[in-house]
Amino acid sequence: MSGDGQAGPAEPSREVDMFELSWSDPRFPVQELSAHNALHYFCQPGINPFYDRTSSNERLKQMNHQIIDAERLEMMTGKEYVVVFSQPPVLHLIQVSTPFARPMLFARSCPFSRGTSATGA
Repeated sequence: MSGDGQAGPAEPSREVDMFELSWSDPRFPVQELSAHNALHYFCQPGINPFYDRTSSNERLKQMNHQIIDAERLEMMTGKEYVVVFSQPPVLHLIQVSTPFARPMLFARSCPFSRGTSATGA
C-alpha cells in the first residue's frame, strides 16, 4: 500500500523455478528411507511442491491401495511417479512420466489370422 492508503501497482507474480527448490520432510528420519518407502515419502500432496495431486499415484491412494506398484500404474494413464534407483539411505531417484496411452493386448482369437480371408476362401 502507498502512503495515501491506496494499493500500489501489483507486483508481477514470479514463476517458481523448480531447479531452485529443495524439499525434505523433517518428520521422517532420513536414515529410515529405503527403496520400499521412498515413494511414500515423496508422494505427499500439500507438503511436497514436486508432487502432483492429479497423478495416477494419488488416484490409487484415494482408491485405498496401500501398495502402489508398477502393475497398477500400468493400467492407468496420466502422470506417474516410480522409484528407478535406490542407494539407501540418502539417494533415491524418482522418475516422473506421463504415458498418454498404453498399448492394449487382446487375448482373443482374430477371425483373419493364419492366412484366412474375410470371405473364407
